[in-house]
Amino acid sequence: MLPEQPGEIDGWIARWKPHVHGQQQAPSPASLMTDPVVENALTSLSGSINFSHAVMN
Repeated sequence: MLPEQPGEIDGWIARWKPHVHGQQQAPSPASLMTDPVVENALTSLSGSINFSHAVMN
């Protein structure tokens, strides 16, 4: 998509936060996971799931 009007691309930039070379990088968003035990458990679980098979069901 090529923006035709000024401001059309602003929504995309706000959503995806692209890195533009030569500009200061935006701060990282806050983590949604506050419990490291839950985060580690989900990371471990997702490592043992076959995601490509789950898409087929």
